[in-house]
Amino acid sequence: MVVSIPEALCIAKSFRKSAKFLEAQSIFRQILQDDSSHLEALHLLGLTHLETQEPERAVFCFEKACAIDPTNIQFQNDLGLSLISLKKTEEAEAILQKTIQEFSDQQDISKELAKTHLLLLELLTNKGKLDQAINHGRKALKIDPANYDVHFQLGNLLFRLQMWNEVIFHYECCIQLRSSSAEARFNLGIVFNKVNRYDLSVQSFQAALLCNPGHVETLFNLAANLLALKKYKQAEETLRRALRIEPQCFQANLCMGKTMEVQGNFKKALAFYALAAKEKPKNPIPYWHMGLVLRNMGKLVESVKSLNQALKIDPSFIPAQNATTELSVQLKNLES
Repeated sequence: MVVSIPEALCIAKSFRKSAKFLEAQSIFRQILQDDSSHLEALHLLGLTHLETQEPERAVFCFEKACAIDPTNIQFQNDLGLSLISLKKTEEAEAILQKTIQEFSDQQDISKELAKTHLLLLELLTNKGKLDQAINHGRKALKIDPANYDVHFQLGNLLFRLQMWNEVIFHYECCIQLRSSSAEARFNLGIVFNKVNRYDLSVQSFQAALLCNPGHVETLFNLAANLLALKKYKQAEETLRRALRIEPQCFQANLCMGKTMEVQGNFKKALAFYALAAKEKPKNPIPYWHMGLVLRNMGKLVESVKSLNQALKIDPSFIPAQNATTELSVQLKNLES
């Protein structure tokens, strides 16, 4: 090499930092040609292969690094991560479990050991081994209580199990650790909605929008909770923001239709439901809503057509079945 290995390593790191991964890889390989056991170059080459979606090559680098220095937990974790990327989950789990056994009593590597537990939390969640996954998440937090990623992933898992109090705790920890996290605030808003705390849900979504003002999903979820609180004008204003950003948004048009409907503006409600139906013509929900609005307008024949369209799309759609039954009774009463 024309330059020294430390100088070459510095240049390669700079390339990697600038996302110039191919240039970085070229230099790392040159270093390894001069010194095949240079651990830092080997490890960094493996990381760049992960970053360029080449997990097979990453595995080769990390396996070699582990063979040279089996006492480095970071190499073991990155090998496990690479195997997960290759969907070799059994191999990955075995390596990560072995890593925990070998390194669990070493206090100086606690953050890396927490990462091992985090990888197992994610891996076991995907494998459906939820109790084991939760156990690893809790062990990770015992080692590293301020680990944002563990709190977030554990919150997501407990959400699936509807363990709402714990979910709220973990997402609130995420917000304390990273106040700019729109994702944690958004998820917290969803949880508060699930437990019918629409006021707290509104606060969470509003805070999420401060972090990410143009996020359409946050906007229409905020509007839905404002609607639940009967704050119709605020809901309408929020939905108009969402539709300015994404005019074809199914959920925003659907929610705007409901906002118009509850305010008695049936014609506008039908227009927004029609836009939602146009966006997702195989979804029965807009047709069901249109059927209800038309019934409220006294247009019973047209209501039947909309409800029948909903049932044509999904014969098992219970709300449309119930509405059709009620409408049939209403029509019979009128005939008699």
